[in-house]
Amino acid sequence: MAIAREVADADDIGRGYVNRAVSIRFCGDVRGAAAAIREGIAVTDEVGVTRTYGGFVRANGVVYAYELGDWAEANRLAEES
Repeated sequence: MAIAREVADADDIGRGYVNRAVSIRFCGDVRGAAAAIREGIAVTDEVGVTRTYGGFVRANGVVYAYELGDWAEANRLAEES
């Protein structure tokens, strides 16, 4: 992700944040994955890939918020994605 930011490749930045959150979740850290989602939303919006990777990040965030029992956050992310 650092290289993608350095070369300003919005597509790779978005992909990096999607994969980062999924990887953290696969390691069993749902709270960590949710934190990665919050960061990913901010960054994907910042670099202009809200409608593509931002949607994937938010959709994954719905699952993590659901797993954490945060229904309001899951609903918010579902509406945004």
